[in-house]
Amino acid sequence: MASKPPVPRSALAAIAAGAAAKAQNQGRYIESHHVGNGEGIRADKEVPSPPPLETTSSSIELNAPAPRRESVEDESDDVSQWFIAHVADKSTLHLHTKSDSTRCDLWATTWITSRVLSELLSCRSVRSLLDEAVVVEIGSGSALCSIVAAAQGAHVTVTDSSSLSLNLTKETAKLNGIAIDSFSTALLDWHRKSLPYPRQSFDVLLGSDVLFVQMNAPAIADVIEHSLKDGGLAILLDPGRSSAEDFGSCARKLELKVEVFEATDLVVSEGRLLKLCRLFLLTPKHHATSPRSTAIRKGILEGWQWLRERPRCTGSSTYEYTEKL
Repeated sequence: MASKPPVPRSALAAIAAGAAAKAQNQGRYIESHHVGNGEGIRADKEVPSPPPLETTSSSIELNAPAPRRESVEDESDDVSQWFIAHVADKSTLHLHTKSDSTRCDLWATTWITSRVLSELLSCRSVRSLLDEAVVVEIGSGSALCSIVAAAQGAHVTVTDSSSLSLNLTKETAKLNGIAIDSFSTALLDWHRKSLPYPRQSFDVLLGSDVLFVQMNAPAIADVIEHSLKDGGLAILLDPGRSSAEDFGSCARKLELKVEVFEATDLVVSEGRLLKLCRLFLLTPKHHATSPRSTAIRKGILEGWQWLRERPRCTGSSTYEYTEKL
């Protein structure tokens, strides 16, 4: 069967524009789209300074074994609690995103795949393997995954296209007692050609729900190819979006080995299900996977199986599908 011709970048931009417009109507996406050369659309006129952004915090419980337990035989505590700094009133975000590094407010929501990926990172089979690993999270948003990884001893670079998001990440780190020298932040726009760090900088790359429009797939594949060390590992989770279906082929064109695992009706909390979740594991194709990456991959898959088998909560007869935390 003949392969389909690649979609022109102008068409991808049009698709992204439509998806962004739909999201904007839902109050989720303020930036209209990226044009074909990868440069985001920006307003030329000067924007007045908005009032100070009011923030607050809330806690999130992860239903996986708590980090840094010394006795793996002790299964009495399978819940860990984390604190996230976030915008107090999202209806005021439009006043701030106009002058932000990007006009996107998706970062202000903790998406459900961030929780699932964080649970994978905090499973007993994974967390000790992150100690001293050099990790980057792309499209970090609330940075839950980054904070969990840093708590396991990883050196984390938190990246997002929003400076507001990165400022809140620093507050979140303080709330969780994360040492300031265990993480750093950097502005990163996947659609720009220059990245804020050298090639092959990281052992592990993390991303959750970053393939929300089709045009992100080739851009994120480029970022992974640039970021991973020889033998490194990228771990991405996607909530079954159709826009992610071409990601594997984009990554393989860059000589990345891609593994895809799927789970349906994944229990994420009491009364809530994720209808479809995809786990992407990527490594450089022509280099042997490092011992650390091999062990993390094994641990992630053990955790993935644990999540797939998690039973529905007792007493909850009605479950609703969700994408947000």
